[in-house]
Amino acid sequence: PLADELPMAEIPRDQAVAFLEFLSDLDGERYRFPTEAEWEYAARGGIEGAAFPWGQETPDPGRCNYEHSQPVPVASYPPNGFGLFEMVGNVQEWTADAYSETAYSRTPLEVTDPWVSEGDEGIEGGLFVARGASPGLSFCLHYMRTALRVAAHRASIRVVASEG
Repeated sequence: PLADELPMAEIPRDQAVAFLEFLSDLDGERYRFPTEAEWEYAARGGIEGAAFPWGQETPDPGRCNYEHSQPVPVASYPPNGFGLFEMVGNVQEWTADAYSETAYSRTPLEVTDPWVSEGDEGIEGGLFVARGASPGLSFCLHYMRTALRVAAHRASIRVVASEG
């Protein structure tokens, strides 16, 4: 009965890209994944340097889903300062960035938004970065951080609409 309220999760990258292309063709807007930097900025909700979407306070069951092994309905927890729900602790979300272990050890400009294209050297196994942490991780609350990045095989979609 909650299927319409749950986020779509565990979506292979090629299917997620096809969905974004479908949306773009549908209404002429350009839909894409956020870059890692865009995702992290949005996750912090306007609080610079925030470890979590709500600030610096430790996660608790009233702030994010880390106790349940399955996703919860969208808007189950309070939104962050930008009005975005469940930025951590519900599902992992695709970003535009290919995964590279060395992404943050590059030049200062690249550290601001270390986007790595699919053809660049250093991409491990064709994987891309997912953000947001997954549910069912009560043993490791540090996974709920806005800065957590993982190499993913499957993730969820958070869409960015942009011009051109």
